[in-house]
Amino acid sequence: MVVEENMVQRLTEFDRIRGIAILAVITIHVTANATISYSSGSLRFIVYNVINSLAQFAVPLFIFISSIVLSYKFSQERIYLTQFYVKRIKSAIIPYILWSVFYIFYVKMLYGYGDILSWRNWIKWLFYGTSFYHLYFLLIIVQLYLVIPLLYFLFRRISLSVIVVTVIVVQSVFYFINKTFIYQYYPYPACLLGSYISVCFVGTWIGSRYRQVFNLLKSYKKGIYTLSAVSVMVFIFVNITMRMEKPINWIVYYGISQLCSHGFYSYLAHHDKKILLIS
Repeated sequence: MVVEENMVQRLTEFDRIRGIAILAVITIHVTANATISYSSGSLRFIVYNVINSLAQFAVPLFIFISSIVLSYKFSQERIYLTQFYVKRIKSAIIPYILWSVFYIFYVKMLYGYGDILSWRNWIKWLFYGTSFYHLYFLLIIVQLYLVIPLLYFLFRRISLSVIVVTVIVVQSVFYFINKTFIYQYYPYPACLLGSYISVCFVGTWIGSRYRQVFNLLKSYKKGIYTLSAVSVMVFIFVNITMRMEKPINWIVYYGISQLCSHGFYSYLAHHDKKILLIS
């Protein structure tokens, strides 16, 4: 029997988190030009870069949420792969292709960029997510949809210690492989799900046992908040240092950004009842 996905109990706490993530995306785009318009190290440069850095959790958080919710659905009901992929083709792949084509012709008409008769350009636009600057995110989500059933199958019965070691090893391996090989042929690491392995893996693991993890985190929320606050401060420092063209370790950069995302999610999820009272 095929079970419809919308029969699974909705995780309403994520609705507000998505809203905040959307505001963060808007903040990133609104402040983007200002982060490079002022002299490096000036007060305005620092202010705009701090604001922009504070919003950088947006994309990892969206991937984290998607991983949790999709894995949670798999854990609650039996969903056939054909049903799952057909739905994702309609909701992600087709919209991605249509919007990419729209922006390709839009940019061509407005600015005259790109030879639309070149098949090499079409490969670059569609497979590199470069038809317009914000469409790379849809490309990441498509990759997530492709692998999430397999990840759920692999992670649903492993322990926390195993997932932590797995994340550290796989993310580190991807970092070095991308730096030494992949980047030579695909110089768009932000378009690859591999750049977000930690949030994807941890999110899938949490989603497969969501209620257990949710209740467990309540016992450690003070530690989570403290770690999150420290991570945010360090991340801002690292991010601004990098933007001032000073050397930075990318493993540290991505590691701290993922800590910020995990901590921010935990904070919002555990304060959902308070948010309900305020709103």
